[in-house]
Amino acid sequence: MKNQLKESVIKRRNSLSENEILEKSKKIQDKLFNLEQYKKLKTIMFFVSFNNEVNTHNMIRNALKNKTVIVPKIEHHEIEPSVIIDFDNLVPAKFGILEPIETMKYEATQWMNENLPADARIASFNSGQIGYYTKRFVMNADGRVNNAAYETMKANIPLWKLFKEKNIQYIADGESVIADGRIIWLGVKDPLKQDLLCSIIRIN
Repeated sequence: MKNQLKESVIKRRNSLSENEILEKSKKIQDKLFNLEQYKKLKTIMFFVSFNNEVNTHNMIRNALKNKTVIVPKIEHHEIEPSVIIDFDNLVPAKFGILEPIETMKYEATQWMNENLPADARIASFNSGQIGYYTKRFVMNADGRVNNAAYETMKANIPLWKLFKEKNIQYIADGESVIADGRIIWLGVKDPLKQDLLCSIIRIN
């Protein structure tokens, strides 16, 4: 019964037009912002809407004018609260859902833009955020949005072979990402010490 009700609600929500979603979301925002409890708050946490969910983007933008705003961020498969100061600091992450970009990742992308050749080809297990800000080609390496990487890992073929095939010249990721669980897919024991076909950009 519960699952049937959930499916029915989702079906009705997904049938709404974009204008209907925005109109109903505006009503929800007005009700929220007029609550005395909301007016007294100094800090508030929003979920960042996706697809046909209640649109919270404008709520977040407006709340940022006079409140501390927190949004969810996925860290090591756990949901962590993250303070933001600007809605534009949110970039597509897993499944296209907006999340705060990590400062180190942003700084790394700016370094890439300034120091890597315009035709540089980069692979990353965190390609969403890195690819959003860098002006270079970035290939997804974890297989979530790259069928070639997914099929390579599924067949237990080292990713290095795919990197060579795709002319990847750089790997950009956190040291822990490169050195720990992902090495099973890379096909080498210690990527940080071995002489590889790619240069590694560490984002610590």
